[in-house]
Amino acid sequence: RPDQRLRLWWPACEGAAAAASLRETLGDARFETWYRKIWGVMPREFIDPKRGWWPVAQSDPNADNSPFRGKPDIYHALQACLLPLVPASSGLIPGLRDFQH
Repeated sequence: RPDQRLRLWWPACEGAAAAASLRETLGDARFETWYRKIWGVMPREFIDPKRGWWPVAQSDPNADNSPFRGKPDIYHALQACLLPLVPASSGLIPGLRDFQH
């Protein structure tokens, strides 16, 4: 049973980034499955295509976004989007510097 009922954007972002890193580092397909499951939820629950990320899951009947005024910081969301693009062993900044798309 979950301890925390308030579903915030940042644990989902951290989970996606961690799953991508573990998938690459360990080569375990279970982490690819978790990465896709988490990203399957984030656009529906946390991403407002016109105004940015919501801080609280929007399907939550009690989602009043009370922990924050306005939109949350982009730190966790940015990492969830960028970390899967670079080698887990490189770190984010060197990995982005050397990124070939």
